[in-house]
Amino acid sequence: MKGYLTRLGKFKTLLGLHISIAVMEPCEILAKTLQSVDFVATEAKAAAAILVTTLQGMRSEEYFNTLWDTATEKAQQLELAMPEQSRQRRPPKRYEHKQDAAPPPSLSPKDNCRKEFYEVIDTVIGALNDRFPQPGLDRLVDLESILLNAASGIKITPTELTAKLGCLASEFNIEDLNLRLVLLPSVMKDAQLKSVNDIAKVLAHQGKSILELFGPVVKLIRLIMTIPASAAPAARSFSALKRVKTQLRNKTGQERLANLLLLHAQKDLTSSIDIRTILRQFISKTTERTTVFGKV
Repeated sequence: MKGYLTRLGKFKTLLGLHISIAVMEPCEILAKTLQSVDFVATEAKAAAAILVTTLQGMRSEEYFNTLWDTATEKAQQLELAMPEQSRQRRPPKRYEHKQDAAPPPSLSPKDNCRKEFYEVIDTVIGALNDRFPQPGLDRLVDLESILLNAASGIKITPTELTAKLGCLASEFNIEDLNLRLVLLPSVMKDAQLKSVNDIAKVLAHQGKSILELFGPVVKLIRLIMTIPASAAPAARSFSALKRVKTQLRNKTGQERLANLLLLHAQKDLTSSIDIRTILRQFISKTTERTTVFGKV
């Protein structure tokens, strides 16, 4: 504990906190975008590119000087000692090929902290570049753009449609699918479309004949919605498991547990259900239930 308190009383720790806040705040915004229920791969990729550009802009001497001045002012208020010049360490003589070797380079405390700040920025940018430019995410972006552009009235040629579908092109009649996509804007009038889910909701409220008309489009929507673009829904399910399977339910069977998790995860849908209608259906199944529970 004493060593921990000693660390907290150093200027470098204070500067590190300011750097962490400056770097991680925009990263937190991207994380919330990726964990959103209305996750759109196109917007997520664009948000990642914006974050990379923002971090590259932060990798400058002017921005670091701003952080350094802020940390210095706070350190003076807290009466923290400023870092001192580190002792120069000469390399072993066996590594020197001249008798009059040049002295080892020495960085000032500010230059040393600037070097570490740049390393933090480069590490985050490298992680983002490794995570987002992936073939799977690019394919999902292409699939989403097919529906979103078609719903907005932007036409696409059969050749472009085949290229964007990729390996899924063999699942469709390209000419037929392209024709149904041309008809899509007539159904999406005055609808606020931000994702494939929005298109699916509009089609879900159409009649059976309309759904049959857009059969290939519905098939494409189902294929897109089965692609796990984000691990956030699965992570939420595991988090909900801790709240649903309590000590009082430690002997709950698999089927009942799955049903309870479904009700817990889909609160926005279950809250709109009339519980009295369900009770009436349950009671009316047998005369014994009617005798015990009566009318609701």
